[in-house]
Amino acid sequence: MDDDRDGGEGLGGLAAVLPWQLCSGLRQGFSPDLRPCLNLSTRWQCRGLYAEFWEAASREKGRLYELAGYMAGAGEQLALACLADHEFGQWASVDPSPARSHEKVAAEMAQRALAELESYYVISVGHALANMTGRVLALDPGLHQHLSGAKYVKTTFTPFSDARQDWLSMNPKVARALQEAAAQSDIPSFAGLADPAAGLAGSKPWRELDEVRGEHFHRWRSQSTGMTGAPKSSPWSPDSGTLRIGAGRLLGQDPRDPTAASVRQAAAEAREALRLAAEDFNLRLRPALREAAGLELGDDE
Repeated sequence: MDDDRDGGEGLGGLAAVLPWQLCSGLRQGFSPDLRPCLNLSTRWQCRGLYAEFWEAASREKGRLYELAGYMAGAGEQLALACLADHEFGQWASVDPSPARSHEKVAAEMAQRALAELESYYVISVGHALANMTGRVLALDPGLHQHLSGAKYVKTTFTPFSDARQDWLSMNPKVARALQEAAAQSDIPSFAGLADPAAGLAGSKPWRELDEVRGEHFHRWRSQSTGMTGAPKSSPWSPDSGTLRIGAGRLLGQDPRDPTAASVRQAAAEAREALRLAAEDFNLRLRPALREAAGLELGDDE
């Protein structure tokens, strides 16, 4: 280990650590709890193989081709979320006892980065579920006015568009707007098509992961466990009109701050909630495509 990596360990604390590896280097099989999610990922990815055939049933150019390709891309993101979780789990098999302080902190940083990476892909696939729902609803021309007029939708999901307004975020307001639009359709199977998205958007795991994401992207992301620095709770306290600070160096961690383990737990719980919602959507998708476009999905789709 190079001496310049200790980040001031010899000075009584760790002011800075530069991690030098993201993965543990171990190679083990995927855990059983990831298998259902990996299975869903594989099925969605394979939809890309049928994009040209789906398009043959499309009444609007590009509509069904885009949907199949989009599902395939979301399936890949789901696989990457599982991979990040898998690599996180590999660190649990590493014996930390012989490691120096900065090596333990570097391992915590790497695990936290993997947990955060999983959270980003889970959120991406959640957004994809909202957009898949909208794009299936757009197969009904009679809904276009309702979709474009809905406050939190305002689009008819133009195929192949890169315009920001044609892509939705997964949140309760968007999901409710999709439900309200779906209720206006004369296609029977569209009635509950947005229910999986609404269930996910309103679930506790999704809300908690959204809070984690908000801290990472928009707020103060605290340093990792083991670092010496500035915790989110100030060490200064008022005392008879003055400020008082305790003696000694403070660890840069507040008990309420996220750790690698807590971020991983939030991501894993949201990933499972997403999987259940996506499987529900899959069941509703079959009759929706059959009734809206005359497209009959095979057993392997």
